[in-house]
Amino acid sequence: MTSAAHPSDAVWPRVAGLIDARDADGVAAAVLDLDEDGRRAVAAALPGHLRAAWARRDPWAGIGDAHWAYRAAGAGTLGGPAAVASWLNRREFRNRWPGEPDDDGRLLDIWAVRDDAWRADLAQRLALRLRGPRYVGLGLVLTLLRETGAEPPDHDPLVVGWVGSGPPRPKDPLLPVLLPRVFEAEGVGRALRDDRSWPRTLATMAARGDLDRGTLLDGCVRRFLRGGTELELRFFVRLHHLLTHDDPSARRGETAERARDYARLLPSAPGPVATLALELLREVPDLPAPLQAEAFDGLLFRPEAGLVRTGLAWLRETVRHRPGLADACAGAVAQAFGHESYAVREKAVRLALTLPDGTDGAPLADAAPLLPPDLGTRVTARFGGDPAVSEPVGADPAPEPLGPAAPRTGDTDPLPEPITTPAELAARISAHDGGWRRVEQVMDGFVRLAHADPDGLRAAMKPSLERLEHFYGARHWPWEHVTDWLFAAARLLTDPASDPTGWRDRMPGTFDGPLDMLNLYRAAEIVGAAEAGTMPPLLLATPTASTGHLDPAVLVRRLEICAGAGADPGPADLQQALLRLPPGPHPDAAGRAARIATPAARTAARWLAAPPVPRVLVRPGPLPPHRDGRTEISIVVDGLEGPPADADLDTAFPFTGAGPSEADDRVRPPRSRRPGPVEDGPTGLPLVDAVFAALPPDASDRGWFVHWWPSRLPSHPEVVAAHLAPGLHRHALMVGDASRPALLLARTPANGPFAADVAEFLAHRLAAEHGARSDDLILDVCARGEFPAAAVGRHVARLLLEGEVRPSLMTDGLERAAEAGAFADVWAVLAVALPMLCPGPGERPVHGLDRLFALGARTARWCGARGAIPEIEALAARKGAAAYVRAARGLAARLAS
Repeated sequence: MTSAAHPSDAVWPRVAGLIDARDADGVAAAVLDLDEDGRRAVAAALPGHLRAAWARRDPWAGIGDAHWAYRAAGAGTLGGPAAVASWLNRREFRNRWPGEPDDDGRLLDIWAVRDDAWRADLAQRLALRLRGPRYVGLGLVLTLLRETGAEPPDHDPLVVGWVGSGPPRPKDPLLPVLLPRVFEAEGVGRALRDDRSWPRTLATMAARGDLDRGTLLDGCVRRFLRGGTELELRFFVRLHHLLTHDDPSARRGETAERARDYARLLPSAPGPVATLALELLREVPDLPAPLQAEAFDGLLFRPEAGLVRTGLAWLRETVRHRPGLADACAGAVAQAFGHESYAVREKAVRLALTLPDGTDGAPLADAAPLLPPDLGTRVTARFGGDPAVSEPVGADPAPEPLGPAAPRTGDTDPLPEPITTPAELAARISAHDGGWRRVEQVMDGFVRLAHADPDGLRAAMKPSLERLEHFYGARHWPWEHVTDWLFAAARLLTDPASDPTGWRDRMPGTFDGPLDMLNLYRAAEIVGAAEAGTMPPLLLATPTASTGHLDPAVLVRRLEICAGAGADPGPADLQQALLRLPPGPHPDAAGRAARIATPAARTAARWLAAPPVPRVLVRPGPLPPHRDGRTEISIVVDGLEGPPADADLDTAFPFTGAGPSEADDRVRPPRSRRPGPVEDGPTGLPLVDAVFAALPPDASDRGWFVHWWPSRLPSHPEVVAAHLAPGLHRHALMVGDASRPALLLARTPANGPFAADVAEFLAHRLAAEHGARSDDLILDVCARGEFPAAAVGRHVARLLLEGEVRPSLMTDGLERAAEAGAFADVWAVLAVALPMLCPGPGERPVHGLDRLFALGARTARWCGARGAIPEIEALAARKGAAAYVRAARGLAARLAS
């Protein structure tokens, strides 16, 4: 109690001290020692103390280990179950990392003094707050429910969390209440879809008599009838199989009891569920006639060829033993006439022709037009009606061709206004938002203000630096964003004696190459200037146009300002500025720059007078010609006129590899796991040479900043494309992120120098899962008239022959493109791919080849294509009734007509 040892006015300071010390066990012991007044005092002060701690937190984390102490304090001092449940579920206590809170035992000890009714109320309230996918607090809820015997609330996440906590136990007090809900709650099927222990345990308990088999079977069937995807119902199918009787007689009896429900599953249930129902119903020989007809109607309506073929076999057996059902079953057979598979339709016709004499053939005659002419005439010869003509006039009209593509336009958003005040800069850095224009704005504002108003910048940045001290002072991962480096520079301006944790070693080594590193080298130079106290008055490379270009006259003026201030521009900043100049030469600006007596100005003058001209060379790769091997790409540069011979250039360009001089120790080359800038390159400027000459043989898949690359080389789109092309094939199936391919195709024609890489990408892209929509990227290439159809066709055939893609997805992609208006390009692809896919004698065809031939016939008709293709003619001339052979005959006939 608080009376003598701890008077009420001293209670909160004592508990607050334990919280600040992260002593959760101490807090639990302290709150248990309080009287009612003491608990009220702590409960009243807790929220404010938590808000203050939250305001001081690391923005990338929570309040650390203190949240265990806060939870214990609230659990022991708040009065009602509702208040305790709300406190434990506050957002401040949500652990950033997955995992269950580990303070269950501590909280249960605190609540041990409460009565059962209070704890039962709390258990129900906490249960209703459970949410997926982590179900935080589940262990505590289950323990409270079991200890108090409280009725679990009707809450689906509670059921899903319970089944995820482990297999069922016979003596679990929650089993009788929660097990029936397993068959009703949303999410249980997904949680148990790959679980093997739950169905085995339930089947074992049913065999021992701990659970009722019939109840479990009824639950499975009830769940099937509610519907769901194949994955959601996989657990229930597995459980049903384990519960099914091994004895055929007993199994037939159980099936007969549920026959109507099983028949209701046949039309639309997922394949495994329908297969289960079909297998059980086939064992019951005397189903009522209406129910038997209903089962056939539902089964033969399905699109799966395997299930329909099995249904036709079952129907044949049934009619053989029960001829009186022929009339009732004729309509079901007629449904199969419209099936997509020719083999299914052929089997349905053979079955129809074996029906007993006197069968009512009206449904069959009415459905005869759904059949191909060769099958339809066989049906109408016996049952009457009119067969379909070979090709109805006006059937399947050609889609509207694609219209012209929109002109290529780059990113034209305007440049933001310059930052003019320290407060505006601090807000913009902390926002961590915006594209390359915002980053350039922030870098420019930081350098200008650090030079002109360092005291104001220090004051404005101080609150942000205090919040981020833990992140930038203790973490040792690479700095991949410009703002990371600017915060380090701000720390050095605020406290020149500080060392931001080895900033020279923070350069990342896993970026996409030199185009990503340009800005980070520039940012590292700002940190070096802040450390040395040599901040220049401005940056040279800040663009003056929304495309990323830099006006030559503005560059010269900036060089004059730096020279007047006695400041040396950063080497990386100068080289980025040169890369942003419009195509030259620029003689007037070169003359002005030559009159500025600094190494940077002399280098700029040489560039302005005769800028280097990079040329992209593309050669075929080492693979055989039919494989369209990936290209080998290189860049050659006609360099600057004369090498950089100034004696003081070593200090201006410390990235040359010779090591920084004693006079220029402010920026050392950051370490990287990748090769650094090229030494002794054609321009003598190492970062420029890294961009122009050090093309990586492949590219990483990250591509976080690839959409910024054009702004760094606005005058050399062909070089940007050369950096984008390597590794393009690895982005083919990344439907959600097409930034690299889209940038490439916006800067070079798809049938241009990188056509081989683009063709492989487009072939993969055709086989990607796009849902029901067409691929806008492919359609845009087709609309521009740049689609490399022959090369894409060779890749399509290769991917299918080597099994790298699903044939159905490839056909779907080609169909979507054709139906969206690109049918001429699709036919050009198929005209190359289909001859390569024609199997030789004794060879197995690729799966779904008949669909590709059928699509070829459609697109050839839409295009008016004519002319025999020898490989297709040879395949069409073979004997046999395989679907792909018949489809080849149809295409050959189309091309010959």
